[in-house]
Amino acid sequence: MPSIEIRYFSIVRDAVGKEREELEVEEGAT
Repeated sequence: MPSIEIRYFSIVRDAVGKEREELEVEEGAT
């Protein structure tokens, strides 16, 4: 049961990390 929740959480965490990286790149470019 918890394996599904962990997998979903890991996917969300990956998406958030990618968004943060993109924001950092945009801030550095400006």
